[in-house]
Amino acid sequence: MAYYPYLRGRQYELFALRELLSLNALSPSVVPIVEPVKDNDLLKQVIRQFVDGGRKIAVVMNPGVGCFADVDGRLDEKLDIYGEEVLEYDASGRGSLVIPTLLPDPVGVDIASRIRKKAENMGCDFNFMGFISEEERGSVRLLQEINAKYVASPDTRGMERDLKRNHISSDRITFSDPFNKRKNVEYADEENVDEFFSDEHKYYIEDNFIGYGDYSIVGDNYDERGGAPRAVAIHIMYLDGEDALRIHHFVSEETSDPHEIPSLFVQAAKKIEPWCLEHGWQESLQTYGLKTLIGHAESETFPGLPTIKKLSIMHHLELIGKFLDRPEGSV
Repeated sequence: MAYYPYLRGRQYELFALRELLSLNALSPSVVPIVEPVKDNDLLKQVIRQFVDGGRKIAVVMNPGVGCFADVDGRLDEKLDIYGEEVLEYDASGRGSLVIPTLLPDPVGVDIASRIRKKAENMGCDFNFMGFISEEERGSVRLLQEINAKYVASPDTRGMERDLKRNHISSDRITFSDPFNKRKNVEYADEENVDEFFSDEHKYYIEDNFIGYGDYSIVGDNYDERGGAPRAVAIHIMYLDGEDALRIHHFVSEETSDPHEIPSLFVQAAKKIEPWCLEHGWQESLQTYGLKTLIGHAESETFPGLPTIKKLSIMHHLELIGKFLDRPEGSV
């Protein structure tokens, strides 16, 4: 395991995971962390797809945002992380493919205790992940009570001290939020159009982490309101000549008329293929998500704003998976 993208369980994010699995385009080195924010059956279906395919997925059991925040902590049962056939999961150990992920609060401690007891009765094992931000450092001690095998946290001196002070020796995943959230029109500015994103995929091992994570092209900010943008921006990741991950923003002109959004998408999407050809990246960036975006540009079809995000996320996850899976020393 290596890359842990944090997704908030919005429909387009779940569709991205489902399609990547169906296309066999999601590397086993990519283990998504999903924080449920909507009460629907899609997440349950995606979890089952991961488990049936022998793939790991981490699911936040005490979400901090969305409709499941501040509930009674029964998501493990609602999402059926134990499987419908207990004996089948007991015999194969497949239940452990779901990694219960817990934010450090009293509800998370209670959930960990209940899941552990139920798993023991089933004869299987669940490895917990603790997820903690820099702002939550005051709750580090609760990770000890959760008894997490993995801890995803920022790589800061303060966090390192707090973990040591509380005798937490879990396997570490370094976590950051490198996506710069702006208004779409601002991505077109010369200083913003092409940005460094991350190089954690190159260094996490030598820094003694078992993996790294981020929020992909979405960012940590969670906002259910949305709204009509004044411009369309398509965020495309790529690896530069030194294998650092950068993000290029393809931005349309501005508008005050939401009815123009479909044509503005085509305008932005038509910039992608010439840019790839200009930089010689047409082969290295061949992913399903990117090819589909280019296909919409060629046919001048508008798939909808959520689908644009879905395809951009798919491109990012497939690209990182290809990097992590490539033979040592290959280009």
